[in-house]
Amino acid sequence: MTFDEKRELKELEKELTKLEIQKKAIEDDFKKEIDYEKLMPLGVELDNIIILTEAQELVWLELRGLDTL
Repeated sequence: MTFDEKRELKELEKELTKLEIQKKAIEDDFKKEIDYEKLMPLGVELDNIIILTEAQELVWLELRGLDTL
């Protein structure tokens, strides 16, 4: 694994941690909120976070695979 790949892996790990914190905060907001108009944007934001997380996890897995070579 190259230096740049190791650096990217560390950055991805930091970003994934941040996304997980954001996801948890939104899920907590869902439990508190009953107003439909406020729930809709939360749902969209949660969907976006999930999509971004999944994409970054794929890159992370690919980089981790390079680490074992």
